Amino acid sequence: MNRGGFPAGVSQPVQYGERARGFAVYLNQYQLIPYQRVTEMFEDLFGQPINQGILLNALETSYDNLESTENRIKSEILNSPCVHFDETGLYRGSERAWLHSTSTEKFTYYTRNEAMQAWMMLVSFRTTKEYMTTGNLTTHMRTVLTPFAMLIISGN
Repeated sequence: MNRGGFPAGVSQPVQYGERARGFAVYLNQYQLIPYQRVTEMFEDLFGQPINQGILLNALETSYDNLESTENRIKSEILNSPCVHFDETGLYRGSERAWLHSTSTEKFTYYTRNEAMQAWMMLVSFRTTKEYMTTGNLTTHMRTVLTPFAMLIISGN
């Protein structure tokens, strides 16, 4: 009798591989397809059901694996001479919520309303620290407020 081994990363007789879990995460996070519809889609396309618990575990694994990427994005934004802040409103049920973005020409970081205050304080602290160190705003950064967005622009 010939017997093959399982592919790398497969530890159970029945489980979804990395590509299937990655595809489920892609559908949910990038294409914004709700959990229930992703599970229905797997059944319709592949004839194989996937439960929401598997999708939630795959999302958690992806979140953990992207921590270093998130830290790099934050670092690049904090060290950029030009940073743009913006927000958009959306509804969770009947409750109004805000999604904030902080971006440079190459990097974008999104956060919920609750986390935005801490993030803006960190960027503002960096600006204030540079001013206090040199006392010269013309060679560093200044903050410009508009009704719709906060934009930190180069003082040059």
